[in-house]
Amino acid sequence: MVYTCYKNVKRLFRKLPKSCAQSSQNELYHSLGNLLHRVMKSFWKRIKRRRKSHIHSSMYCSKLADYYASIMHDNSSLTYQQQHISDQVKTQYTAMKNDITLPRDVDACIQKLKRNCSPGIGGITTEYLIHGRLTILCEHLSVLYSVMLTHNNVPSIFATGLMVPVLKKPTLDSDNPLNYRPITLAKLFELLILPTDVLLCFNQFGFHNF
Repeated sequence: MVYTCYKNVKRLFRKLPKSCAQSSQNELYHSLGNLLHRVMKSFWKRIKRRRKSHIHSSMYCSKLADYYASIMHDNSSLTYQQQHISDQVKTQYTAMKNDITLPRDVDACIQKLKRNCSPGIGGITTEYLIHGRLTILCEHLSVLYSVMLTHNNVPSIFATGLMVPVLKKPTLDSDNPLNYRPITLAKLFELLILPTDVLLCFNQFGFHNF
């Protein structure tokens, strides 16, 4: 009986996020339909925001991998700017390592995540977290994050990122790896340890987004 209940709950847990994500998609289509009959300018603006540009390139993935492997290493001593970043990280860690991450903190951070974003290396989208943020999920994540901060031990999977190369400008040569900007996706844990005053390092520029 217990095993049957467990299987049913597991099946429902898998279906619920998909159902909620589909409902969210249907709401989008409904809002687009309303704009189509009322405000055409807003309709096309919404369409353009969601339309993704396709980059056509004959470059092999190995060329990008070799290029980033050649530049993403640092065997020298830290520069002044790098040391400043290191000091900020150590200060933030010292302030948080004795704090216990509460489930309500995890729940609050999940609600702040942006939708319609690409998943990380685990393939879990923000919609799955938002629509599936049950109490048991927040409790398990709070225990995991508390252990990581208290014992200064991070799982190896956290050191592995899914790097997405983004062409800096549409007019640039898509076959040249120099013209790409690498973006690595990291969301929930970084949002959780983000300082409340959000005092950015002076090396941060452009935009700051989660």
